Amino acid sequence: MSSEWIPHSLPTLGEREARAVYEMVLASTVGAGAGVRELERRLAEYAERGYAIATNSGSAALTLALRALGIGQDTQVIVPALGCRALLNSVMTVQAQPVLADIDAADLTLSLKAAIQSKTWSTRALIVTDMFGAPADVSGFETLGVPILHDAASSQGARWDGKSVEHFGTVSILSFGSTKMMTGGSGGMVLTDDAGLANEMRALLD
Repeated sequence: MSSEWIPHSLPTLGEREARAVYEMVLASTVGAGAGVRELERRLAEYAERGYAIATNSGSAALTLALRALGIGQDTQVIVPALGCRALLNSVMTVQAQPVLADIDAADLTLSLKAAIQSKTWSTRALIVTDMFGAPADVSGFETLGVPILHDAASSQGARWDGKSVEHFGTVSILSFGSTKMMTGGSGGMVLTDDAGLANEMRALLD
């Protein structure tokens, strides 16, 4: 048995990244400074979204979006049965009830049929997660008539129907954790076209 480690999602970090961190330290930027605002602007532009709001993690981004949508006690959120635990953690953090729905065998993303069967009168949102780089057909879930939180953390850089994956959903969620497509060590992002929702999320962060 080999003792060599197989690197998992090994980040590409070099002098450019080190210089950027150095410049932020010299600028005495402790919170969300000009660099974060520029990242928000560029990601919103890339995804053809109206607004992008940076957070300290992907989990925080998902929780923030749920809160801004008014998801809380006595509400249900449909969640795919296959996904990271952050999905359940975020739903339970806002004191909503996660309802697990089956996945599609073809791409391992949330099954539309299962989501329809899982919907009840108290369903207020659903989370659709891209899996292992495979984008979900997010637009298909619009028939359920509830906000769609699109977790695109595992497919950033992919495209669907001619657009970046972050373009789809009431909100789309990104993570910049150590194993993600684009890493900052930590961090997350919520993207949306809803001005009211974006304002609510920024207010919650203040």
